[in-house]
Amino acid sequence: QLHNIFIPPSPITFAEDQETWNVQIFRSIDGAAAFGFPESPEDAAEAGLVSGKDSIIDRSIQDAYINAIRRAKRFIYTENQYFLGSSFCWEKSNDITVEDIHALHLIHMELSLKIVSKIEKRERFSVYIVFPMWPEGHPNGGSVQAILDWQRRTMEVMYGDIAKALHAKGIEANPKDYLSFCLGNREVKRSGEYEALRASG
Repeated sequence: QLHNIFIPPSPITFAEDQETWNVQIFRSIDGAAAFGFPESPEDAAEAGLVSGKDSIIDRSIQDAYINAIRRAKRFIYTENQYFLGSSFCWEKSNDITVEDIHALHLIHMELSLKIVSKIEKRERFSVYIVFPMWPEGHPNGGSVQAILDWQRRTMEVMYGDIAKALHAKGIEANPKDYLSFCLGNREVKRSGEYEALRASG
């Protein structure tokens, strides 16, 4: 039934040409960032949206990510502002609960499952994930420290899944050979570089 949900990718390359790539760009949005989102859960569901955590969410980005992850053959490269999710798989902890975080999206688990499936087939596959070294805000601030902790927990689960799959297949390899996190540092503004104007007030 997925063909009724997803728009098929446009054929911009020839299938027989092994040197071509397919690239897809996604964007997410919620009721706080867009005007005119339905307010009631019933109206949201009718519009194909999801309601949760006091907001209406367009979940199409998650669906698009999952579709792209499942179609990937050799590698995945992605850039994100944050990298946290699939909190239902995090190691149990006394200081937080899944309900507190509510990072239930499936992208991170889908990436782990993709890598594990390739390991089980003894096929080479790599995932490259780029996100900022520091989330927006003061590095010592509570929200930044929380995000860093949640990102650590997400990475811990993914590397654990990969390590178990490698061990089960008797493959001598480092999980980092399959999953690489690239942390981007904030760049220093260069002389003459454009700077967006900020609204006063």
